[in-house]
Amino acid sequence: MPKRELFETSLQRIFEVGVVGIVAADAGNVTPEELHAEDAVNLAEFDRAGSIPLREKEYLHKDGTRIPVLVGGARLNPNFTLGLVVDLTERKRTETKLSAQTKVIEAVNEAIIQSGRIGAWSFGTAGRKRSSGGGLTK
Repeated sequence: MPKRELFETSLQRIFEVGVVGIVAADAGNVTPEELHAEDAVNLAEFDRAGSIPLREKEYLHKDGTRIPVLVGGARLNPNFTLGLVVDLTERKRTETKLSAQTKVIEAVNEAIIQSGRIGAWSFGTAGRKRSSGGGLTK
């Protein structure tokens, strides 16, 4: 698959638009308004240095939802610029789940500490739990 087609296919998958939508798209149209000033600074840096370091930002989906993405780019020669856009939706979803699970575990640990039953469970033969000294063993 030619590089341009790979690029267009990836963006079509992120934005759920056709090739015409990708070609007609302007970064300003898919960037939330509050990020326009930051984009202007990054584009000025690109013009000066010829690259933009990888950074996280958000794009707007056609339905108005925000899509977390990783973006970056480099001018490889005067006629060729390489751009990177990676959809971070699944990663962000997983981070949110893990954060919620961590909070639950921390709350359970805190409840155990507050109850004064600090220690660790050990397992004896045949998978039976054994404890000593008030329920939990150290």
